[in-house]
Amino acid sequence: MDELTTSSFKTTGSKWLLPVSDFFGFPLDQVNFLACQVFALGASFWFRLYLNPQFSSPVVRHAVATLFGLSFVIFCFGWYAVHISVLVMVCYRILVTADIHNIHR
Repeated sequence: MDELTTSSFKTTGSKWLLPVSDFFGFPLDQVNFLACQVFALGASFWFRLYLNPQFSSPVVRHAVATLFGLSFVIFCFGWYAVHISVLVMVCYRILVTADIHNIHR
């Protein structure tokens, strides 16, 4: 049982759901990930109702989706989110700067 409690503290993400993790016996990172998935499902309904493509611009929709995504990543992974963010930026930079003839070979 002691090993289970110490493994809960190995995450760099949020520790808000630690009591839930201890109660169910799941690692904290998995509980955080599941909570983000459930919250994202609820947020999708809000996103569809209040940020409808007919009434909001793509810039606003992309900004809100990016902020939600970054907050979920930071909640789940903590400072490890820096690695994910750098990886995404490098891949995006390659896609933008690469020649179209070299991408799909």
